[in-house]
Amino acid sequence: MSRDEASSPDTSGNDSEEEWDSYPFPLKNTPADEVESESKRRGKSIYQNYEILGRILERHEETIQKRWLKKNRKQRLEVLLTAWPDMPPTHRPLFDFWRQVAADREVRVKQHSSILWPYINKESLGNPTPFLLLLNSRGRHPPPLFLDTDVQYFHKAVWIYMSVKKPYLTEDMKIILRGVSDGDYGILRKVPEAPPGVWLHLSNKDFNWPTSTIYGREWPVWQYSTASGMVILEIQERLMDFLVKCCYRILHEIEPQNLFSDAYPVQPEPELPSNTHTEGLQTSLLQITFEAPYRVPTRLDFANLEKLFAARAAAAEDHVWAMREDPNYFAEQISDMYNHVQLIGNTREHKSKWGAAIGQVLANAYTMIEVFTEAHRITKRLCQLQEKYVSVINPTEKLPDEYNDQIRLFLCFVLNMRENVILPKLEFLVKRSPSVRAAINLWRLRPEDRDRPLTFNEQFLLYWVVLHVFEKRGMFEADQDVVPDIFVMNMVMNDLELQTERDKTIRDLLSPTAHAMMGDFTIIIQTLHALERFEPWSRGFSGQVSDDTLDWSRAFIRSRLDILEQIHDAFEETPAPDLLPFVENKLGKFAYPEHRRRNKENVEMMRRAESNLDAFWARADRYLYDRTKNMNESILMGLLKSPRVLQRTPEWVEPTKEKRKVLDIEQPLSTFFFGLSSDDRDTNASGRLPIKPAKTKLKTRGTTNKSAEADEVPAEAMAEVALEDPKPVFKVDRRALKTFRILFYDPDVTSTPGEVPWNDFLHALTSVGLAAEKLYGSVWQFSPYTLEANGSIHFHEPHPHNKVPFVIARRHGRRLYRTYGWTGEQFVLDKGDYGGGITR
Repeated sequence: MSRDEASSPDTSGNDSEEEWDSYPFPLKNTPADEVESESKRRGKSIYQNYEILGRILERHEETIQKRWLKKNRKQRLEVLLTAWPDMPPTHRPLFDFWRQVAADREVRVKQHSSILWPYINKESLGNPTPFLLLLNSRGRHPPPLFLDTDVQYFHKAVWIYMSVKKPYLTEDMKIILRGVSDGDYGILRKVPEAPPGVWLHLSNKDFNWPTSTIYGREWPVWQYSTASGMVILEIQERLMDFLVKCCYRILHEIEPQNLFSDAYPVQPEPELPSNTHTEGLQTSLLQITFEAPYRVPTRLDFANLEKLFAARAAAAEDHVWAMREDPNYFAEQISDMYNHVQLIGNTREHKSKWGAAIGQVLANAYTMIEVFTEAHRITKRLCQLQEKYVSVINPTEKLPDEYNDQIRLFLCFVLNMRENVILPKLEFLVKRSPSVRAAINLWRLRPEDRDRPLTFNEQFLLYWVVLHVFEKRGMFEADQDVVPDIFVMNMVMNDLELQTERDKTIRDLLSPTAHAMMGDFTIIIQTLHALERFEPWSRGFSGQVSDDTLDWSRAFIRSRLDILEQIHDAFEETPAPDLLPFVENKLGKFAYPEHRRRNKENVEMMRRAESNLDAFWARADRYLYDRTKNMNESILMGLLKSPRVLQRTPEWVEPTKEKRKVLDIEQPLSTFFFGLSSDDRDTNASGRLPIKPAKTKLKTRGTTNKSAEADEVPAEAMAEVALEDPKPVFKVDRRALKTFRILFYDPDVTSTPGEVPWNDFLHALTSVGLAAEKLYGSVWQFSPYTLEANGSIHFHEPHPHNKVPFVIARRHGRRLYRTYGWTGEQFVLDKGDYGGGITR
């Protein structure tokens, strides 16, 4: 694709040399002694203000917090603008500046503050919490702790053409910011003309370089180029000066020279204000991302990643389960994918778009199970190791070998999944989403030949997201990056999240399937970004220290990729003609009127759709069996062979006056694979299709019909029910009860099914002990908070309307049943209507 010349900056390198420089200190023709003089001046200024700020906080932080929280927004801004007069009004995506450079070359000067300090803005700091977080983090922790945070803004300076281009006089030198004393912060050193491993054996005084043993042997500490180092020092110098001036203004009645007198003794550090865990509603990943610049860089918490991957793996299983159980859901997935398919590239072997759509849906569903379940297994092991070694981990020493090896395995696994699985699938879905495809066709035309201009959201998606995630790989990759392209991808995804929060119509450009894959990509990017910033050990994960340490994990990753390749070949590459008759007449065989009141006609139609769906999956499972080999180690086979059950509609029985329970019919998730042992591949399995269906089970959970025959319950079924643990009863308020009656719809209890407002859905789940956490895009994670249960679950916030349709609400109910075993009978009205509770 070509870039729109009218809307994107010129990257041809035609700028004059004076324009390509570091602001505000020019590097292009400045000799080393002048550069070092300025860098050391900045370093001294930073540490002087760090010492002042630290002493202020030791004595006055609690007073500052109380005064700040009492101020209204206008009063807070008055203080901030005194110390930073040109403070920008909002936190804007970098795309806003990037697209303006072509039209206004002075934008990088005018918006200097917004680019290097995007978190310093009226919109954010006018709120009560961010300033106090920033004050505490920068005042109580030394400047080198924030180097990895601040260098990100140098990358933005590069992107917006604010950084000097080579050649410049000090390009072969480094500014030393790590592993040095306060007085040497910002000194200049010439890079030795020798491999790093040889530096330590040379006696030349010019090679006086900080070293570390955290990689297992002594190794030179990585430092910063003069271009990046000067920008980092500029960022830290102005920020520290700003915070000190704000403190002076807040404590205005005390003269600066008296702030540290004996009248103000050192106080214990006060607790920081927090907005998290409020009535079961946790902060979103978006909020955590926005708060990150104000906080101390966090250590990698594998427990959070384990919880995230566990919920995503469960969602992947639920997706396969729902496609086998719910004809409507299955038809929606195939139909949405059909809108993406063009019989080109990997799909060219298919003779039908419907066939290609089936192959994509099945391959994607099975692939996500493998990827996220394996990621969950690895993070679960990492949680155990993190807990095991928590008392011995020291940032000045190497990690224990067992822990280090497992982290490197995790990094290699996630990076391989990004490159070989998620990115190719995401590119296919994004570029072939109908609305994006139309915008791309418009983009390819010259502006004067278009029948309409591209909208801002179209430009943002194409020029920013598509261009930099798929088209411009490696454009801003730095030598020191552990994860290739991580800065660009992380920033682009954060900007997309920010833009989506401000204008939700951008969601309309992507199909539901593309949205789901974008969410998976976000999980992968945030995980890689966390590993990239796992300082100081992450530099040892890149393979630059000793490549052979990665050999042990290659066989494992290769085995996982082999499984994914077999799944890809079985469905995406190879047509499955026997599946095409099922999708004739635009999926008419899967018409499933579950939203209608039960009568004989509707029940027969539902049973017919379920029968067609069962037949489809029996054929599809046979294809999987015949076209793959050595799949016994796959996670997918474990799922398909498991004793999980699908709900099926029983035959219609004419109602009588007396209401009795009619039992749902349940059958295995896969009638083909259920009971198939690992040794069955070694025998002649050709007779397994058609297969005799497994014996169905009858359970008391189900629809309520009026049948005298319901008393004829098999003894084994009654015994199974009797042995089940008693279910908890949830006492909830009227608002929550109404929601649960729709989620677990029973026509004899709720006369008319309806939609569920999203806020009511959040209220219902949090009222019974689940914490709601918005993750990214439309994805919310619900985790046990006061509820006695294991496992988290993901749901998507509806768009564009803020209500969950009845059919989707029923699916949510089935997922809650599969995850927590909940049924409609467990929810009763709290007579006091106090807001909910649990009894047993």
